[in-house]
Parts: sequence; C-alpha cells; structure tokens
Amino acid sequence: KGGMIFLTDITRENEQRVRAQRLADLVDFSPISIIETTPEARIVSWNAGAERVYGYKASEIIGQSYSRLVPLDKLPEVQNQVLKLLKGEPVLEHETVRVRKDRESIVTWCSASPLYDESHKVRGFALVTRDVTKRKMAPLSDVLPEAVLLTLPDGTITGWNAAATRIFGYAREAMLGKNVMALFPPEGQMDARALVERARFGESLFDYDAEGRSQSGQKLLLSMTLLPSRDAAGTLTNLTLVARDVTELKQAEERISQLTDLVDASQEAVVRDDLEGRILYWNKAAERIYGYSAQEVLGQPFSMLIPEEQAEDFKKVLGYIKDGRSIQYEGVRRRKDGTRINIRATLVPLRRSEGDICGASIFIADVTEQLHLRETLRKQEEMLRQVQKMEAMGRLASGVAHDFNNWLMVLKGNLYTLEKEILSAEGREAAQHMREVVKLASDLTRQLLLFGRGGSSRVQGIDLNEALMAGGPLLKPLLGPAFQLKMDLAASLPPVGGDPSEFQQIMMNLVVNARDAMPRGGAIEIRSGMLTPEIIQAFDLSVPGEDPWVYLQVRDQGEGMDAEVRRHLFEPFFTTKPEGKGTGLGLAQVYGLVGKYGGRIGLQSQKGAGTTFTLAFPAWKAEKPA
Repeated sequence: KGGMIFLTDITRENEQRVRAQRLADLVDFSPISIIETTPEARIVSWNAGAERVYGYKASEIIGQSYSRLVPLDKLPEVQNQVLKLLKGEPVLEHETVRVRKDRESIVTWCSASPLYDESHKVRGFALVTRDVTKRKMAPLSDVLPEAVLLTLPDGTITGWNAAATRIFGYAREAMLGKNVMALFPPEGQMDARALVERARFGESLFDYDAEGRSQSGQKLLLSMTLLPSRDAAGTLTNLTLVARDVTELKQAEERISQLTDLVDASQEAVVRDDLEGRILYWNKAAERIYGYSAQEVLGQPFSMLIPEEQAEDFKKVLGYIKDGRSIQYEGVRRRKDGTRINIRATLVPLRRSEGDICGASIFIADVTEQLHLRETLRKQEEMLRQVQKMEAMGRLASGVAHDFNNWLMVLKGNLYTLEKEILSAEGREAAQHMREVVKLASDLTRQLLLFGRGGSSRVQGIDLNEALMAGGPLLKPLLGPAFQLKMDLAASLPPVGGDPSEFQQIMMNLVVNARDAMPRGGAIEIRSGMLTPEIIQAFDLSVPGEDPWVYLQVRDQGEGMDAEVRRHLFEPFFTTKPEGKGTGLGLAQVYGLVGKYGGRIGLQSQKGAGTTFTLAFPAWKAEKPA
C-alpha cells in the first residue's frame, strides 16, 4: 500500500508572519505612544510606549474612551478631529495637552490617521503621541515667575515647577505627594482651605491674597489663582494652583503708600509733568492751593494754570525740563476760581533708568500771603521813614516859622508906622507892594507852623461828613467858575478820630492840588463811605484788623502823574508847579495829618487820565472812663 503526501510552500507565509511579529515588536517597544481606537474612539490597542507616556497598563485602559486622556478644555478639539478622521482625512502632527493616569498634564505632539477595512470603510484610528513635556516645560519653568502646582482634589501635590522651588524653597521631589496645606502657616490654613473648597466646587478663583510660608519659615505674601479641571463625565480630576510671590510688591506698595501720605501731608504742592507739560501727579496740597481736584487736572496741560502774560516764561520752564536742569523760580499762577496767586517753585528733572529725561517734579509753595506781608512791611517801613522825615522837617519848619514870624511882626509894625507918614505916590505904591509880600510871607509862615504843629491838636470823635460840609464854603473862592465841585457823602458813617479844622485842611489841600492839575477847569468829586475790600485792593491800602474803616476820596480829571512823580509826591517841598506857584508842603501836610490819626493814603493816577486820592481812617473808639 502506498500513501499521498501534500506539500505546501509556506516560505512566503513564514516571511509574512516574521514581518508581522517584527512590526508588532516594533510597535510594542517603540518609545512613542501608538494607540488604536474604534470609530467611536474606544481604545482597542495600547503599546508599551503608550503605557510609559500615560501611565496606564493595557488591561486598565483597553475598552475605555480615548476622552479619558483628554483635558476638559481640549474635548471640543478632539471631537472635531474625530469628524475629520471619519471623513478619511488624517490629523497632522500638532502640539496639545493630554492627562496621565496620575492626573498630571503633559505637553504632547499628536497625529492621527484613519484605518480601513477590506471594503475601504473606516474601521478605526491610529493615534501617535510623543511626550514633549520636559522639552517644552523646562525653558518655560526657568522664566516663569509664578509657582505652578497641580494637585488632586484632596490637595495632594502631583506637579511642581521650578518657580515653585524658587518661591517656597522646597525641591520638587520633596513636595510631590505632600498636601498643599504644608505651604501655608497654621494661622493661614483656614483661609487657604476655604479657597481650595471653592475651587473643588467648580469655582475659578483669580488673584486672591493669601499668606504662605517658605521652607525656611519666612512669611510670604501670595497672589493665588485656583483653576479646577474635570473629565468628560464632569468629575473633578485636579486643581491647578498658580501662586505669585508679591511680598516685595506689597512692601513696595506700603512704602509708596507711606510716601504718598507724606507727600499729601506736605504744605507744598507736589506736581509731576511729562516733557510736554501734561500733569501726571497732583497731591492734596496742589488741590488746596489751586482749587482743582486731581481728577480734574491729570492728563491736562500745566499751561491751564498759567496766566496769559506768563505764557512765554512757562515755555522757558519747559525748556529747562527738557534740558534736565534743576531750577528755582517765582511766578504768578491762576486758581480754578480765576484768582491769581504768587508761587515759588523748585523744579527737579526726572530720568528713566536708561538716563533719559522723562519729565519733572515741581514743588510749589503759595507765597501770596508771604509777599503781601512783605509788601505791607515794606510800606509800613516806608511810611515810618516818611513820618520820621516829616517830623524832622516839621520841627525844622516850626523853628524857622517862629523866628520868621517874629521878624514879620517887626516888619508889619514898621510898615504900619511908615504908612501913617505922608508919602508920595511912589512911596505908597512901594508900601503896598511890601504889604503884599508880607502877606505872602505870613501865609507861608502859617503853613509852616501848621506843618510843624505835630500832635498839638486835640483828637476827638468827629463826623467826617459834617467836617467836609463845613469846609465846603471855604473851597468855592479857591476854585472859581471854571470848576464844578461835587460831593457824594454816604449817610450814617461812624465817627473818626481827629480835629475838624485839620480834616478841613486835608480836604482843602487835596482840592487845591486837583485844581492846579486842571488848568482849563473841570469837575472835582469828593466822596465818603465805608471802606470795602474792593477799595482796599484797588488802592493797595494796608489796613490792619477787621474793625470798620471810613474813607474820603478826592478825584480830578486832570493831567495825571507818572511813576516818578508819584514816588516823590508826599515829600516836603516837592512840587511840579512853576517856580513861585507852590511851596510843596500841601500834600506833605496831608500825608502827615493822615498818619497822625492812624490813617492810610492810597493813590491812582496815570499820565493823562486824572488822579484819585483815597484816604482811609479807622472808626473812632472813645476811651472808656476808668
């Protein structure tokens, strides 16, 4: 008997089996994650590379959804990729984020391709993933100033970057697996735990202040952000904690706050400008001095505070800023209400760290009152010197007048005897001429005696209006028909201290001065009233105290006076009249009498615009009997 032997050539099949085994080994031992899924993204194949990348064993993950490896915020991206794969379109390699079994996020490069069955229908997907976390994160960790921690929902730390080591002092290996509460002091753990609980319930928390503690026990001021992450089913998977060390920032803010309080407490305005003159800083004193709040001026040009007449000077100041020069200067500025103030300023340039000029700090003091007091003192000193000069001149004039008057008396007696004799016509004419000269000399002597009389009169409370009205008839013969005398006297004025006859003499001297200033005639006005702030300011009167004052005003429409004449106007024997037409004692006498009764005298006059004298006297206070 015999048999049959069938032989089959399996060389090709063996070769194919060897190639398949080699391919399987290549996939299994590849360092790259290679995953196969169904069209519904269920995992059906999981190589050793995938186990190393994701931490799951094949038995743990096969049959599970690929979405388990995807962070919640990346799910829409993956869903779009699945739709693309179902259409037969590959997903090119791209950078994205995936989640390991330990819930730590990793940075990956992923690509995907569709797999086909024999009928060329898509039967699944091949997903290739490379973990590039170390390659991507190491440089990032080196430059990030914030600590970035990953924790499980119970607070166990699973991720720790280099900045966390710099801030807290702990090595990464020492903190992985520890609870995040170890980073907070006992007294701050309650607040930190409350923040973590809120994040666990799905709340994202941004920039919350907390107190931390470093490995050395140093207190840290932290600004924290907490972000929860969930899987596709909505289960909380981990928390991301970002902590920024703001200790130095808070300390700097405290120093800045203290400095701001100090600057705001300053009596000087502190203003900062940029190179274009825009206001960048404005302290409380600046608000008080200028009347503008910070909100009203920040970003506005400093020129809004400059009066028009000082605009050119301010351009020079801007030039000093740009040149980097520190200077001190004085000027006039305009408040919000339009009033002018005098200021003294110190300008200090500001430089950036690179050294270039970026603006200036200006320290400004309101010296309006100081200058006013200085001017008042100057006027009072000038008035005192004038009074002393007048007193000296008065004593001299009084002595000369007494002697001269005695000589005149002898001359008058002899002239009287001579006139009784029978004289020729020529002799009578000479005697008459002598009598006229004696009369002129007597008038001059009377003025000198009145000028030098000083305090010999009796001071009493008088009605200024009555004294003026009583002296009115004496003025008309002095004026003549070319002049109109107008009186505007306010009613119910309080009495002033003085001698009625001397007040009449004051009025007479001022009216005669007005008459001589109008050679062609005109109107002379005499006014009285209560002194007001407007008159004080207009005539620059230095009036002390808050007691009532009364004023007398004489105004003419004459030629007016220039500054040089005004400067010498009240000096004894100073006159602008032609020789023989005036003694130069009238206004000096007015000045002396006004000062004698504690008054003030002011003047407004411009060449060709007339003259107004304003005399102010304090209301009379009668002395109470002891």
